[in-house]
Amino acid sequence: MELLLILLLFVVVASTALPMLKTQHWMVRLFDFPYLQFSLFSVAGFVIFSVRYPDQSNGFNLTGLIISFISIIIRLSIVLPYTRLLKTEVKTQISAAGNDEISILAANVLMKNKNTRKLSDLVKSLQPQILILVETDQYWADSLLTEFQDVYRYKVSIPLDNTYGMIVFSKLKLSGTEVRYLVQSDVPSIKTKVCTTSGKEFMLYAIHPKPPVPDEYPGSLPRDAELVATGWEVIECDIPVIVAGDLNDVAWSHTTRLFMRLSGLKDPRKGRGFFNTYHANIPMLRWPLDHMFVSEQFRVSELFRCKSIDSDHYPIYMRGSFLFKNSGSDFQPDSADLEESKEILLKADEERDLKFSFDEFNAGQTHPE
Repeated sequence: MELLLILLLFVVVASTALPMLKTQHWMVRLFDFPYLQFSLFSVAGFVIFSVRYPDQSNGFNLTGLIISFISIIIRLSIVLPYTRLLKTEVKTQISAAGNDEISILAANVLMKNKNTRKLSDLVKSLQPQILILVETDQYWADSLLTEFQDVYRYKVSIPLDNTYGMIVFSKLKLSGTEVRYLVQSDVPSIKTKVCTTSGKEFMLYAIHPKPPVPDEYPGSLPRDAELVATGWEVIECDIPVIVAGDLNDVAWSHTTRLFMRLSGLKDPRKGRGFFNTYHANIPMLRWPLDHMFVSEQFRVSELFRCKSIDSDHYPIYMRGSFLFKNSGSDFQPDSADLEESKEILLKADEERDLKFSFDEFNAGQTHPE
């Protein structure tokens, strides 16, 4: 029994402490994802040691009780903002503002999934103005471009067979569109201005960096570098911004929180729910991987996780509008966050198999040769 309790405490300590480390090693970063699931061990430890303590108030039971309690407090401080128990970070607007309404559907389609009909039916039901799809290969591109060509006037299609293909469809006018490979030569992202029906503009970033797993990349550096590089660009953007896509990171991770502090963008999930989008087929192993981050001027009318499209991800939908009359912002990131993000970018610049160049990025030259 004592051995099992020691093992339980080890799991509680490791699963609580490891996500706090800033290392990019994949074995550490994987602990970011099942953060909610590992919370059950902390609760179990607290209950068990609470029961044992009155009858056997020795040092081990007291230590276990204290460690489990501290773990619960730490975890609550991280995840409570994503529950309805705390206030929303992005304010609610009952109805979007007429011609400035923006609706976005983002989905990881799962490249090997050949059932395009479910996604098509969902799009027809929701009729989003902007559709962001990742893991799109030539099969998906051919199917969807044919079906949606009369509905979505503007489109950016990058079909790839490496699970990092991407398509953006839009009913709203796109301009200044750039397809970039900020960090790795086989992982594209899209940056484009979007013009609302009333003529107001905002910047849209669609991204899908690689996850920190050995068969993709032995660490989170490429993902982290792409997130903070995007954050640096957002700082300099003089119009409102939306960043959306499968970030292969959870909302509460150190990297995502660094990205939010760096960019000043807000998470519409906060105060509304987790909206766990992955894994669609394993209920006990779900966490929020697909995100939409918005400038502080955005107001949410609707935000929800959609029904299954036979992918391992659920799509996510958001509708709302920007308060363009208050588009100015005096936000400045903290110097410590700037320094940490710079270290990540410099480290990425040193890696031979990464495309990122910090000097070129500073000069605004983000296209690979």
